[in-house]
Amino acid sequence: MINYSDIIIVGLGASAGGFEALQKFLEKIEEHEKITYVIVQHLDPNQPTMLGNLLSKYTKLGISMIKDNDTPKGNQIYFCPPNNDLTIKNGKFILSEPREKAYPKPSINKFFESLALEKKEKAIGIILSGTGSDGAKGIEEIHHMGGITLAEDEGAKYFSMPKAAIDTGYVDSVLPPELMAEGIPYVINDRNYFTQQYEVKGSVYKIFDLLNKKTNIDFSSYKENTILRRIKKRINENKKTDIDEYIDLLNQNTDELEILKNELLIIVTSFFRGDEAFKELERELENLILEKSDNILRVWIPACATGEEAFTIAIIIKEILRKLNISKKVTIFATDVSDIAIESARNKNYSIEQMFGVKNEYIERYFDEKNTGYRPKKEIRDMIIFSKHDVIKDPPFSNLDLISCRNLLIYFNSNLQKVVMNVFYYALRFNGLLFLGQSETVGNLSTLFTTIHSKNKLYKKTNDLGIISPETINYTKKKASQILNEASGKDNNKALDIDFVINKAISQEYCKNGIVIDSNSMILFYKGDTSDYISQPQGIVTQDLFRLAKDYIKLDLRATINEAKKNNKYAISKKIKIFPFNSVDFYILITVFPLEINKLGNNNFYVAFDKITEKDVVYKKELSETMNQDEISILEEELLSLKERLQITIEELETSNEELQSTNEELQSTNEELQTVNDELSFKNSELEFAQKAFHDVLSAIKADVLIVDKSFNILKYTDGILKFFDIKKTNVVNFSTVLLNATVKLPNLLEDLKTSLLQDKEIGYEVILGTKVFWFRVSKIYMTSKNHNDDVGLVLSFLDRTEIFEKDKILFQQSKMAAMGEMIGNIAHQWRQPLNNLALQIALFVHKLENGTLDASYINSFKIDYDLEIKHMSQTIDDFKDFLTPSKNYDINFVHLAIDRSLKMIEDSLKFNQISINYKSGKQKFYGCINELSQVILNIFNNSKEVFIDRSIKDREINITIGTNGKYSVISIIDNGMGVEEKYFEHISKPYFTTKKDRGGTGIGLYMSKTIVEHMGGKIIFQNTKNGFKVNIYLLKDYVGK
Repeated sequence: MINYSDIIIVGLGASAGGFEALQKFLEKIEEHEKITYVIVQHLDPNQPTMLGNLLSKYTKLGISMIKDNDTPKGNQIYFCPPNNDLTIKNGKFILSEPREKAYPKPSINKFFESLALEKKEKAIGIILSGTGSDGAKGIEEIHHMGGITLAEDEGAKYFSMPKAAIDTGYVDSVLPPELMAEGIPYVINDRNYFTQQYEVKGSVYKIFDLLNKKTNIDFSSYKENTILRRIKKRINENKKTDIDEYIDLLNQNTDELEILKNELLIIVTSFFRGDEAFKELERELENLILEKSDNILRVWIPACATGEEAFTIAIIIKEILRKLNISKKVTIFATDVSDIAIESARNKNYSIEQMFGVKNEYIERYFDEKNTGYRPKKEIRDMIIFSKHDVIKDPPFSNLDLISCRNLLIYFNSNLQKVVMNVFYYALRFNGLLFLGQSETVGNLSTLFTTIHSKNKLYKKTNDLGIISPETINYTKKKASQILNEASGKDNNKALDIDFVINKAISQEYCKNGIVIDSNSMILFYKGDTSDYISQPQGIVTQDLFRLAKDYIKLDLRATINEAKKNNKYAISKKIKIFPFNSVDFYILITVFPLEINKLGNNNFYVAFDKITEKDVVYKKELSETMNQDEISILEEELLSLKERLQITIEELETSNEELQSTNEELQSTNEELQTVNDELSFKNSELEFAQKAFHDVLSAIKADVLIVDKSFNILKYTDGILKFFDIKKTNVVNFSTVLLNATVKLPNLLEDLKTSLLQDKEIGYEVILGTKVFWFRVSKIYMTSKNHNDDVGLVLSFLDRTEIFEKDKILFQQSKMAAMGEMIGNIAHQWRQPLNNLALQIALFVHKLENGTLDASYINSFKIDYDLEIKHMSQTIDDFKDFLTPSKNYDINFVHLAIDRSLKMIEDSLKFNQISINYKSGKQKFYGCINELSQVILNIFNNSKEVFIDRSIKDREINITIGTNGKYSVISIIDNGMGVEEKYFEHISKPYFTTKKDRGGTGIGLYMSKTIVEHMGGKIIFQNTKNGFKVNIYLLKDYVGK
């Protein structure tokens, strides 16, 4: 029994956005009898909370709502109920009514302060996501009493509360929630654990700095736990004792720095990864292509790794264009920060294992088979530009129809994810598609994208603000022209250089210093020295001209720009007087005119600044003849009056703002409570919507009649088709056992089957007959919740109509067997021909000796021995073929070579007669299935090869047989040199009744039945052409893997 005095109590303070942080924290905590967790989450005081139910899904520990005078126990999670403040004293939780109505409740400060007094050095205070500053004072108290204090890092959904705690100077470590949870058990034996982790974090940033200087890749915004794991791996592999020793190694060894860079750049990809997602993408891409009026399709694939995803999308686009019978100019920018990945993608030959997810028809259509693997054909390679590009630092491509960025964002922290999402938003054209990985979302840009498919993470840009966020601009340092030049490898810097294009356009119109702006008055380009008129203020970088312009020109600048925009022609300001220099008065004239630059789009303007003296004004005056000096003076007086009124309005607004500020404190507290409730309801609603949609999709897709019951056999749901088996509506009852009395199908042992499936977790299935139809009936146990508790179980009863399949199977198997018997008769003839010839010769000799009187007892005895041998050989042949034709469904574990040996024995004489040589390398691989059925498949393939050799008059006839393994499969490879199958027939060869030998009696069922037999054994069969012939790969399960 653990004493209360030995228990460490971990207080978790959270507010808005706290649910996500708590979820991450609880997923990582482990059971420990000396640790208790207490959650103090701001909650709506007027509503019951579902916090316990929602969080229980993410932890193995018990979780309960605190009651007054409860005693905290180890290995348990507690949370404070709504509309209560919580304290702890003398080993008891104390609930009290909040005194301050306007402040958040429960109060984190109040609980932390009592925790500090109660547990002293055995108190741990953690501040997670939230707005405001609740908890900061409590953190200070825990620190002063010797406890440990932690705060969530900038990845928090709302950083105000963690920041307020950090600003006190009393936080021991700033970490993401999952790292906090992983470290807490270590505190029991090492109170400096988190302080050391903070030091480790500082050392990690030294490594980031080294990598940035050497490789120009910034890892500082990658997720820390991912980075730390990989750095620790390199520390261990280099046999270093700590991170500081490893930093010394990196300073001395540039090769290790390169190795670490490649270790941190996780290069993982494959063809058609997530097949369902790519099918959804194909559907949406087809719609997009049909809707596009132009002839151009632009795609960007950041983090393309070794190119599989880029080629996948290229194939999908090719297939769409092929289906629609149209052409488009397709450009796919496939980029990555890794030189190794880009070089590999440009020159990659993919192995047979890497091609596993690619359909045979795609392999034939889009790949060339080489000695080193499969190489994408030129027509596919020419669609893709592989280039080194950093999505974080380098400017994005623009006007894109699709961005496919799958499983990159998961390695970035939340701040960097926001930056990258802003980049993607900017880069996509209106209605462009965004394709993300399974665990990724559009985050805070959800209002700018429409979700097309939530499960497959496919989005459409449907709100076009036409700007890129300021924080994104901070990351971009490299010109787009530079990237494109690197990608194409061509010397067209001048043509693509934006500087060159803009300068050329300006020089044709005007030569004064100035700036280029867009229709939103965002600065796009600077020409010459503009520092007298424009300056960058402190704070976030901005392009907004009116934030950058100096005060003395702002009003005139705005008026002149508005006039130019309104009339789309030259506009010139009045003279603006500035301070005299050497007793000479100076003035400024602002000139604004439209600028046509194709590279930047339409609606751009050049703003020129011209500093002149009094005598220059006379010369400039002719440019503004329409306005005399009196009119200008009147306007200046009116403007001065307007400025005074504006100043009064500003002062009034500032006064109102001070009054509103106090009200804001109360509103903020209410908002936090509402945000917490909203988080809970939103999460619960999302789960329900997803579950309902998934359930509906399953029932619609399975094409079976389904009935679902709970553990007491009460009916929960059924499809309409189930009514033809059970008259549920007529009986008007809820329990299924009563429905069975009026069943229209014979299921005599169904109740026993249901009980067996429920108690033994066993799936039961068999054929049932209803009238003239055949159904496959199946009973399966299901769990109603993700907990897999036996209290939450039910059963699914399904009827799948197999009548058509059953009839076809009967016909096809009969035809197949008849065809096989025909082949067998031919092979028997081959097998018997030689012994019959021998018998005929021996009988002729016997008769001759008899007629000549030379027949003696010795010869008769010799004749009998030879005669018996021949008869025995012929009898054995009949037995062999009889065994082959005997049906067998007794699947078992067998040696693969036995089926091959049997097939070769049966066709041996036929092969010799047709001068076909066999190269066969046997092995000890095993398979789960039936030897007779596999022999039939192999014999069918041999016969096909034989017929091809004869039809095409191939001289050197050869069949190569090898046995190998591939994962869970044993693989038989049979390759002939019969010149293969014509391209136009290839995709039809495994379909029933398709044959190229109709004039020679071909049935068209041989390869189809071979495919069917192998698939019934749980395997698969793949056909492909080789350079000189045809290859069949038969994949057979090595072992039984269940139904």
